[in-house]
Amino acid sequence: LSLAKSARHLRRSIGLVEQDTLSAHPEIRMGYVGPFGLNAIPILADLELKESQNMVIGANRDNFHMVNANVGRDFKVDQWEDFTYPVWGDKCSKCANELEFKRGIEVGHIFQLGTKYSKSLGATFIDEDGQSQNFVMGCFGIGVTRLLASIIEQKHDERGIIWPVSVAPFQVIILLLNPTNNRQREAAEHLYEIFQKHGLEVLLDDRDERAGVKFTDAELLGIPFICLI
Repeated sequence: LSLAKSARHLRRSIGLVEQDTLSAHPEIRMGYVGPFGLNAIPILADLELKESQNMVIGANRDNFHMVNANVGRDFKVDQWEDFTYPVWGDKCSKCANELEFKRGIEVGHIFQLGTKYSKSLGATFIDEDGQSQNFVMGCFGIGVTRLLASIIEQKHDERGIIWPVSVAPFQVIILLLNPTNNRQREAAEHLYEIFQKHGLEVLLDDRDERAGVKFTDAELLGIPFICLI
């Protein structure tokens, strides 16, 4: 039972029945509650049960259940609604295949705007009958920040981000391991210029830090290719 769905249909909050409520309805027996014989109480049932036959229900009598119970003959249903959560293995109402759950990531939104904004803007068109009508509007948007977060969620390890080359902020990072060595510095800067001339987005780490710090930061940033000098 989905309490949220039930509350939405009933337009009130719901919860487990309290003992005081049961005391006011002696026709209901704790542990043996069923729709049988409750003519003065509205009966609501889930749509999944609408075609069910020969059900087992509570008999509202201590230590008794009713078997082979059917709607209409043995009890009434005042309202049919969707009250339950879908679960793995539920049958599709159209094709009878079993329901499966797959994880997904929400990266965009579709908004059905109706005529709310077209009325405010006075945006109209002439229909086939020559009548002026407001446009029915809708919009779709992909969140750039959502995309980045989704990529990181799918592409990472214990060391940090693993950016795909197509979206990486830098494609290559050059780690200058000994910034005090002029020959190594010249080689790193020369390689940096070559990469840039070939259209690559490159980052040069020439900080006065230990090699381990630079390796860790490069892994954390997730730049696809690391070049060591």
